[in-house]
Amino acid sequence: MDPVLTFHVTNQIITRTDRFPVVAKSRNYLKAEFIFDTPEWADPKTALFERDGKCWAQLLEKDACLVPWEFLDTDQSCHGQVSVFCGNLITANKESVYIAASGYREGETPAPPSQDVYQQILEKLGAKADDLKLDGGMLSLLSEGKEIGTRIRLPSGGEGGGREIELKNNGTAIQWRYTDSNDWQDLVLLEQLKGKDGQTPDFEIRTNGHLIAIYKE
Repeated sequence: MDPVLTFHVTNQIITRTDRFPVVAKSRNYLKAEFIFDTPEWADPKTALFERDGKCWAQLLEKDACLVPWEFLDTDQSCHGQVSVFCGNLITANKESVYIAASGYREGETPAPPSQDVYQQILEKLGAKADDLKLDGGMLSLLSEGKEIGTRIRLPSGGEGGGREIELKNNGTAIQWRYTDSNDWQDLVLLEQLKGKDGQTPDFEIRTNGHLIAIYKE
């Protein structure tokens, strides 16, 4: 039996269809696959794994993802919930997943967390492009005015949601931060964005109802 949780999504109803027994504490082992039975579910899609009031988001690749180990990091048997959303905005209900307690106990050395959504975004921005656009919370790479690669929805942030982000160009990278924070973090280096001549053009961020990242003429 493969370590895969399988979910069917019909309109806004999600149903688990596998019988794989889920045990707590596993990492980089358990996968989740989603089968979308109705056509409104277009990319990008994001799976949500919720337990004890906390939620972990995973971008789907070919309608599948690893189950975040934090979702399984519990010392006792319990239930978690799985859901999914896409576009602007199609949501699904929650499907319960029973998590059995594990006999494993770890030492004092902390393990690195699963990638957050922004780290996943950085991995997807490896391709060369000649423009970058953020429109209504959707991040896109452009080449000659056309989208290339995967469009990525930026979350509102925070476990409770509701936090907005903003972008800026610091001369070497496009950076992001939460609007209520002073800490800027690199999103993509300017050297990764190349024009037709292979050089990095002058780059600016404009705000016009929503954020747009564009090259200067």
